[in-house]
Amino acid sequence: MGGYLKQNHQEYMPAWLSRPAANKPLNIGEVLSSRIVYYPGYGDDGSPVKLFNQSHSCHFFIYADYGISQEQSR
Repeated sequence: MGGYLKQNHQEYMPAWLSRPAANKPLNIGEVLSSRIVYYPGYGDDGSPVKLFNQSHSCHFFIYADYGISQEQSR
């Protein structure tokens, strides 16, 4: 899967991620225009972050799970 993503869906590092935060505030429009992985009900599974980071096919992740408290997610 990682090889397929890297070969067919590689995404260069978005400008919003490569700029130092001190230079310019984060523009939510820029962030939302890049590829996003939304993972509902993730529990404690971090494998999508590893897979997409290694293949450089996504740089923004939204993990959501109603069964995990904020304290548990840290």
